[in-house]
Amino acid sequence: CDAPAGCGAGTFACVDGALVCRGAPNGALDTCNGVDDDCDGALDEADPQAGNACGRDVGACSSGALRCVAGTLTCVGGTSPVPEICDREDNDCDGRVDEGEGACVDDGLPCEEDRQCGTAFCLNDYGTLYCSEACDPANDTCGVGLTCQTRQGESYCFRTFAPCDSDADCGAGENCQLVPPEGPADLGGRCRPGVPGGLPVGGDCRDPANRCASALCLAGERCTTLCQHTDECPVGYRCALTGIRLGNGDLVDIGFCLQGCGGDGDCDGPHGHVCQYGPLVEGTGIVGYCDPPANGAPVGSPCDLQANPPMRCDHRYCQGPEGDRYCTQGCALDDDCPGGWSCVDNPVAGTDFSFGIFRRP
Repeated sequence: CDAPAGCGAGTFACVDGALVCRGAPNGALDTCNGVDDDCDGALDEADPQAGNACGRDVGACSSGALRCVAGTLTCVGGTSPVPEICDREDNDCDGRVDEGEGACVDDGLPCEEDRQCGTAFCLNDYGTLYCSEACDPANDTCGVGLTCQTRQGESYCFRTFAPCDSDADCGAGENCQLVPPEGPADLGGRCRPGVPGGLPVGGDCRDPANRCASALCLAGERCTTLCQHTDECPVGYRCALTGIRLGNGDLVDIGFCLQGCGGDGDCDGPHGHVCQYGPLVEGTGIVGYCDPPANGAPVGSPCDLQANPPMRCDHRYCQGPEGDRYCTQGCALDDDCPGGWSCVDNPVAGTDFSFGIFRRP
């Protein structure tokens, strides 16, 4: 009969009800290689290493037994080494845990995903990502530079950031950021890591993917930053008092850098803002800055803040004699006013400064 390649002619033998070509010369010791080395008509059935123990019982690994699989000796039934990851296990079975590229990130240090933090997790602290874990405020076991805080009913180890009034108070790579405060005791800026490649002051941050370099997207619309004086703002911006709502419902005024303006025509951005007038943080005057319209009637409409409900104005100013009051707005020049109206000086009671305001014919 014809024997396998590499073997001489043999004779047929009946094995388990089938004719098998056997006895072919040139046979050799059978090994696991996908070839009938011993010329007996069967492949890889007698490799001397098959059945030997393989692998090792170290770390996450366990031993198995060698088996011939598709012409290759393979360790079957054990657990083999894999690249080390941060999971408190010896994944590469070298007797060390979470070393090298698989090293865990300590609590309080930057992270991108939970697996980097081992048994902890990657906390998103208003855009600043770092490893953290749950904690008990009554028994603060957080590490150095961390404190156990409760936010929205959950207690975690939060990083402690230095207080600030503006970016000038912070170090390199940091911005003076305002996180949503729960109440007056939490109010104030903190020096936190900036956002590399983020949008500058005035940038359009309505799309959550467009993050501000300062991490401060005012009203979910535009990038800004905290300030105490207009000199701290970019050219063309003013440090204006702006109302924000605290977590407890209180409304407070905080200084933000906002685009300066004289009239509505100066606010031509994508947000539909108008030129509102309000006090500078430093208390040296009333200035115009681009901000959303208030909930009220447009300029020229009747207004009465004493009515029930009050008849308010979208530019926040209601002036004129009793019984004939109308909505108006701040201005810098007559050119800022509607046709026939004029920009007149309006002294601010209790101060030594004034600002322009529309007056109808």
